[in-house]
Amino acid sequence: MAKRIFVTATNTDIGKTYTSKLLIQAFSKMGYKVGVYKPIETGVTEIPADGNALFETALQYNPALASLDVNDIVTLQLPLPAAPYVANKGEKITFEHFDHPLAKIESLCDLVIIEGAGGLMVPIDEHTMMIDLPRYLGATSLLVTHCNLGCINDTLLNISKKKSSSPSFSKTPPVPKAPSKSPPNDSVPKLSIWMSKKVLPKKGRASSIRRSILMLWDRTP
Repeated sequence: MAKRIFVTATNTDIGKTYTSKLLIQAFSKMGYKVGVYKPIETGVTEIPADGNALFETALQYNPALASLDVNDIVTLQLPLPAAPYVANKGEKITFEHFDHPLAKIESLCDLVIIEGAGGLMVPIDEHTMMIDLPRYLGATSLLVTHCNLGCINDTLLNISKKKSSSPSFSKTPPVPKAPSKSPPNDSVPKLSIWMSKKVLPKKGRASSIRRSILMLWDRTP
């Protein structure tokens, strides 16, 4: 089985796809064959936009993925732009439904970037939330956060919730490019340093993939 990294976020429209594309580029340049998977995408009318963006990026670095198409990358495509529970009209979504598509992708790569939908507490169906999916998949979670006012609170709340539900959560707060109402640019490195001291375990490491992003993670397998 390939290494699985599940990219989640403090909310929707925070930068999961942006971060996932950077991860594809970074790991590919390190010599890994990278695959991508988006189990659920809502707001799909014709082509799943986020899944297609991930697929096109990965395909640039891993030609073996040419045997797939975007429908292999995005298993559940729902037209309503809402939480999966709402978009799927309350119907049950069985996690086992994702096993075969993911295995198909993994056969072509060393590691797979799996992008969630919305934030951690988005309901998938009546009984499960997005926070349950990486645990089922056995994936290391990577949390994407914003850098607006309130980001420290939002980030630590998400980490606390994830740790309480899954002790092996990889403490990973990327700080994506700043939206228009973000603090001044000089606050980003200060936030990054603060996060590394407060959140990153001693065994962890930090790597700057781009100037505007700090990736923090531990070595949990």
